[in-house]
Amino acid sequence: MIKTVGLFELPTDLDPDLFWRQHVISHADEIARQGGDLLKGYVISRVASPLVGDPRFWGMVELWFEDEAARAEFDRVTDESRFGEAETHFEQYVRNFSAVEVQSHVVITPEDLAANG
Repeated sequence: MIKTVGLFELPTDLDPDLFWRQHVISHADEIARQGGDLLKGYVISRVASPLVGDPRFWGMVELWFEDEAARAEFDRVTDESRFGEAETHFEQYVRNFSAVEVQSHVVITPEDLAANG
């Protein structure tokens, strides 16, 4: 399984709540539709409240793929479509977008937490 994580900032003149609604309602659904069976997981998050330090990012996108071939095909499909005529590409609205492939080690799963009450 391959996981990619994207981190981004918002321009100071962009309403964060308006962006979030657009991202959740339109962009996220379009990514899920375009990705289809290539996506094994998809999570979008935004900073609700900084706990330590001064985070340099506002939002985070996590995508899971079965393998490198699925990730490459997802990139090809979404890049070619640019999410249709009505959808403006995500990266035009954000600043300092970075995406990385990560290695993860799950210590406690949601199932573990539920089982232990």
